[in-house]
Amino acid sequence: MKVKAAMAAMLSLSVAFCAVVPVLAQEAAPAAPAEKKKDKGGLGKMLASLPGKAAAFTVGAIAGTPIAIVRVSARETVSATRDLVGETSNPLLLGAAGVLGVPAGVLSGALQGPVYGMKNSWDHLDEPFSKDAFSLGEMK
Repeated sequence: MKVKAAMAAMLSLSVAFCAVVPVLAQEAAPAAPAEKKKDKGGLGKMLASLPGKAAAFTVGAIAGTPIAIVRVSARETVSATRDLVGETSNPLLLGAAGVLGVPAGVLSGALQGPVYGMKNSWDHLDEPFSKDAFSLGEMK
């Protein structure tokens, strides 16, 4: 019983701490690339944004990884099938190549997708909960 109470207290304290420190949202329109300057807010600003960035990375990684797996699998399936038959529109060749291309693409996507999901979430910490953080934007 004491363990449950301690776990509940730790959970409520961590939620309260994360709720107290808000994520700093971008209020103004982004400046032109030549005018963009890095704001040096100091250690306090970095520590204040840490809980929000941790939450943004966690949610982006958890939600973005399956999205990245599906998107990379689709891209790799098309690529593997096209590599086998070339640029043809013959449905017999595409069907026969799909027998090998689909499993290769799905396997490749399952291996590369988690990497892309984590990378997209990490690269877009400055724009928390954005389309790119969830692997919905342009994948590189």
